[in-house]
Amino acid sequence: MKKHMTRSLCCLLALLLCLGSAIYTPAAQDDPTQVSFTVTLATGKTTDYATLKVQDKDGKTMPCQEDEYGYDTYNYLLPAGDYTYTATYQSGSQTASGNFTVAAGESRRISVQLTYTQYKVRFNTTPQNATVALYKNGASGAYGDPILPDEQGYYTIIFGQYRYTVSAEGYTPVSKTFNATDTALKNNNYVITVKLESPADKLLTQADNALFNVSGDGLAMIEYSGMHSDPDFGHYADIDSDDQDVNVQSAIEAYLAKKVKSDYPITVTVDKVENDQWDEDYTVIDKNGKIHYDAVTEDMLNFDETGAELTVSVTLTCLQSTKESEVTVLVPMHTYSRQERLDAAAKKAADLQTLLGDNTAADRVTEPVNLPTGDDDFSYYGIVTGWTSDHPEVIDPTTGAVTPAKADTTVTLTVKAFYTAAQLEEAGFLFDPGPLGDNQSLQTVTLTVPGTGEPEPPTDPEGPTDPQPPTDPEGPTDPVQPTDPAAPTDPGGPTEPTTAKETTTKQTETTTKSAKAAKKSTAKSPSTGHTGAAAGALLCGAALLALTACGAAPLAPEQQAKQRLLGEINSYRATLEFAAPLEEVKQLSDAEQIWVEQFRAAGKTELPESTTNETHQKWASMTGNWTRCDTFGLGVKKDASGEWIDILLAKVPANTPEGKAELSEALKHPAFNRSACTRIGIAVVTIDGQMYWTCSVYS
Repeated sequence: MKKHMTRSLCCLLALLLCLGSAIYTPAAQDDPTQVSFTVTLATGKTTDYATLKVQDKDGKTMPCQEDEYGYDTYNYLLPAGDYTYTATYQSGSQTASGNFTVAAGESRRISVQLTYTQYKVRFNTTPQNATVALYKNGASGAYGDPILPDEQGYYTIIFGQYRYTVSAEGYTPVSKTFNATDTALKNNNYVITVKLESPADKLLTQADNALFNVSGDGLAMIEYSGMHSDPDFGHYADIDSDDQDVNVQSAIEAYLAKKVKSDYPITVTVDKVENDQWDEDYTVIDKNGKIHYDAVTEDMLNFDETGAELTVSVTLTCLQSTKESEVTVLVPMHTYSRQERLDAAAKKAADLQTLLGDNTAADRVTEPVNLPTGDDDFSYYGIVTGWTSDHPEVIDPTTGAVTPAKADTTVTLTVKAFYTAAQLEEAGFLFDPGPLGDNQSLQTVTLTVPGTGEPEPPTDPEGPTDPQPPTDPEGPTDPVQPTDPAAPTDPGGPTEPTTAKETTTKQTETTTKSAKAAKKSTAKSPSTGHTGAAAGALLCGAALLALTACGAAPLAPEQQAKQRLLGEINSYRATLEFAAPLEEVKQLSDAEQIWVEQFRAAGKTELPESTTNETHQKWASMTGNWTRCDTFGLGVKKDASGEWIDILLAKVPANTPEGKAELSEALKHPAFNRSACTRIGIAVVTIDGQMYWTCSVYS
């Protein structure tokens, strides 16, 4: 019985244990727990607009729960464990952070108190002893006491707008506002740099602006000061002998002295000289600023043929301040002085190859020589030439006839270039600067005329003379020792004729007249109505085709695209009764090219305006003499920060029917539909395998 009771008791106990286990089961460690956050601003108000991030001990960001509309809430379902949170408000102007632990089965409500973020701002001023006043800025301006720096010079600020004023004796004060959360402030490590402008700085800024304003037309250098006008012909020419602009540094200084009113002088130092291809070039203006007018050639002249266009980079100095600047300078071709004109005429007349004519060498002159007494290059100036000969019987100075003597004769011919009497009576008509001097220039040429070599005729023998009476003989003398006869010498061989070195003299007048004649050839033909330039372009195209057919290198793809675009544009304009073809001008195309090269270098079609300011200045200096009608293919827009962005807009269409249709639509742009606009600058660039084009049209 006892055994049965014991057994029954054990079974009952086991049953109770099983029932107890079924009634109470402890929570599993992996079951999530509800955790809710409340975020309070520094002002004491709660907010739902702060950014809250919760991370576990491994740095994993935990997802929040969403409300019925799909928006994030401050509620989380988190497994048991250790966590951290970070809360930010208004771009980090208010922040809070902390950590917490979640136990299994324990719901949590966590309150987060945001506080203002403190920023440490420092000022970097020029001059260093400048005074800084910093205030919190309100709706009506600065208010409250000034914010003072700590011992390290840092100003502690929180979210909001601030105003500062930086001042120093003898400088112009600067006052500006800023926000504590400005991106520029953050990027500069919260250092505000302020450079006060001294009177000298202000003057240099004015000087820089003056040089920029004149760069469109170019600062023209003047070799001679005076100006003469002839009422009959309307000519204008320099006649004063005084040198004016000898050095570009002094010329710029003189210009700035007129444009910038100051008690302090502004000095100029040349840093770099660049030609119209943006290559360093010290041919016309050397590194010391000296101007070499005689180095300017016709191929250097700008479109208006007023001179060589050079970009001169300079350093401007006033008191202790300096500023870098640049200016476009125009250097005209050298103006001959009256004496230089005579020297050039004499030198040209004495050209050996011209004088020799049919003779082959200067030391074997047997045929008549040419002795010019005038030349078309100089007759306009009333310059004539006259000849003299030191052996007129051998070479006649009037006719150039050659009459050989019996022996070889060296003849010195002298040419004199001089102004005619009529020109001397009207000295102002000479157009050349400088005094007349002795009114002549001499050049000599030495020629040799071989002799005829005819023997001298025999002379009659003299008759016999009477014999003298004999004299007493003198005593015998010792005989003289005989000497060895001298060895015969070989006769000299004939000398080879010498070839005179060809000399040429390039005259400014000839080339200038040729250039003007070439310009006239581009005038509109009355028969066709097309310009000579357009006809020249067709001839150039034919020449290019011929060169390609003969094995010359074909045009680059960008150049081919450019020619195709220009052809399509003019084909379209041909359909407009009032529109003449657009003529490409190299200077204008070069200006467009500097734009597209900036995009090419960057490898993209959008560039901040801050990076293209220098390019815009160069473009403006190259096109300043032209009246721009419109620009196609280049645009601007504002980015998210409000900064202007330059954009390449126009893609080069494919040479297909679809591409031509696309181009035809583009040609409806006003730039191509103005009859008064007849010149174009055009450029093509390839970026990421796609060609883009831009052009500007001018009148």
